[in-house]
Amino acid sequence: MPIIIARRQNQNSQIAIAIGLIALVFGIIGFGLPNTIAWSQITSFPSGCSTGQFVIIVGSSLTCHYPNVASNGAGGQTTTISSIASFSNPSGNHIYSVGCDVDISAYTSGTINCQVTYTDWNGLSQTQTITSNGALGDVLGGENTILVGGASAIVIKTTGTFVATYNVGCWITRQF
Repeated sequence: MPIIIARRQNQNSQIAIAIGLIALVFGIIGFGLPNTIAWSQITSFPSGCSTGQFVIIVGSSLTCHYPNVASNGAGGQTTTISSIASFSNPSGNHIYSVGCDVDISAYTSGTINCQVTYTDWNGLSQTQTITSNGALGDVLGGENTILVGGASAIVIKTTGTFVATYNVGCWITRQF
């Protein structure tokens, strides 16, 4: 039976909580539970996660995932923000999910865009709009998959011409 690991993330920490892990450990080291196995009897283990990943499911193999590498938010904004969240991609090609949510709390006119800039696998500079909001309220945030190449920066920012007050939250998560 696999052990499911849940994680809670905020901008300052990532916490992994293993549900059922204590019961598994007590069963393996023999606290009187039926079918216990001594640690010395375990001779085969699944391969570990790649560098920078953490385990989310333990079974006959491990299911691994990359953590958020950057996330941030800002409230009560009335102008564009040149960098809400950023991350420097290590050398090599990697896949990231980037997301953004814009909530307009006071609106007169215009559109607020949440964009990501980066260099792709072909060495070309890219700018993608993740989400836009041009009305009072919260629109469902968007998420894009981007292919980032080389040692380039990933930057999430807001752009647009508007008269509004807004809150924004965004994240960058490495997938591969």
